[in-house]
Amino acid sequence: MRCALFGDQIHAYEDVLKPTGQYEISKAPTTYIDEQYKINLEELPYQMTIGQQTIIQRLNPEAGPIEPRYQPLSTLPRSPDPNGRFDIVGVVLFVEDAPRMISNIRGRESPVREISVTDTSQDHAMTISTWNDLTGKPCDAMNNWAERFNVVGFTALKTRHTRGFTLNTTMSTRIIMNPKGERADMLREWVKLYQHVLLDRQEKILNVRYPSAEKKVVTIAELRSKKASNAIPDEVAWIRVTIPDPDLQRVNAYIGCLGCGKRTHLPVGTRFPCISCKKGETTTVYRHFP
Repeated sequence: MRCALFGDQIHAYEDVLKPTGQYEISKAPTTYIDEQYKINLEELPYQMTIGQQTIIQRLNPEAGPIEPRYQPLSTLPRSPDPNGRFDIVGVVLFVEDAPRMISNIRGRESPVREISVTDTSQDHAMTISTWNDLTGKPCDAMNNWAERFNVVGFTALKTRHTRGFTLNTTMSTRIIMNPKGERADMLREWVKLYQHVLLDRQEKILNVRYPSAEKKVVTIAELRSKKASNAIPDEVAWIRVTIPDPDLQRVNAYIGCLGCGKRTHLPVGTRFPCISCKKGETTTVYRHFP
């Protein structure tokens, strides 16, 4: 039976579907095709179409579905790897209330919803951006993040190096609510013993997600300690400095895109798609020009 890929799907599934591989494919619409479009007489008169809700799981012919190979968050490569796919298991600290719509450079909108997870390998959380169908029921199932710390598995994630170091779901990603294995069991025991550690990490995320009116003033040394690997996306900090003999007549301040500086009327700290620099997601910040 034929399976049809269209447009962007051709490149997206290039590393997912391989010749001679065996797969379990679900939620893929199947339609009848006319006899004249069949390539050979043995081909079934049906065509399967890959959609946003389609789930593709590669199989081990002898043992069934291949079990994820979970790795610690600290071992994920920080250098860009467009072909890399990683399985992780972590403790959920935060789930965004509802999906947001993000426009790509072609103007097509897709829902995205962010999750913050942590583990024992590092002292801070990491953001996972879930896309499309994964922003619905899978994220809703984790909406009790504030009441208890759930251990959840994520497969086939790719790294992302905008807004710090984060992870993105792919078309092959599965969210496993009850992951099995030694690493998942170890994290469950860690949750029982170190609730105070998890509460502290969760508080840092909430302070960024829901900032108070009071400005957090930090030193330049503290800012220098922030790296792409440990900074929280959208974290805002203030510094107090002294400028000798300022020429205020030459300072022209405005609110603009973090990437290209294009002026906008949105409030500071707002995430939005910038049509000027073609970024699907950026943040408004204070800018100035001489």
